[in-house]
Amino acid sequence: MASIVGMDLGFRNTGLVTVDVATYCVTDATTLTTKPEAKKQNLYKAPDDVRSCTEMASQVLRYIRQVEPRVLIAEIPHGGAKSHSGSRGMGIATGMLGAIAAAFPETPTLWLIPTQVRAALCGRASASKLDAQAVVLARTTYPWPTAQEHVLDAMAAVLAVMESDIIKLLRQ
Repeated sequence: MASIVGMDLGFRNTGLVTVDVATYCVTDATTLTTKPEAKKQNLYKAPDDVRSCTEMASQVLRYIRQVEPRVLIAEIPHGGAKSHSGSRGMGIATGMLGAIAAAFPETPTLWLIPTQVRAALCGRASASKLDAQAVVLARTTYPWPTAQEHVLDAMAAVLAVMESDIIKLLRQ
């Protein structure tokens, strides 16, 4: 089965979905998490963030190696964070995607910012995250987990590129 892995990357929570290229059916949806340890172990935040990133990247790489997808698709944050921690999180997610793409150079990696995903799914870039998630729920039959925000965002990125040339080539 040729598959696609969709990703919504973060260093605390990451959503991953596996989609069959031929049927567009979701075959797996997983939310990976890491927990902060800085407060309970008297660590500084930066080293704890590095620990969380290392743990999350290891989990994501293991997932991708297991699935062996033909294409990787990610929603990545764009500029506009209103806080230092938001900017830091955007940088971390972008760096993780770069590391993932470098780890799988033979696998095409597509990435979109949230407004591109929303425009593709809802017809307007100004659509809300909830609007895009509602489209995902309406267009899929997968039994989404209760904590579904990150996996729905990952699936939204996949749906946003389903008519792209690379996906059309995979389906031939």
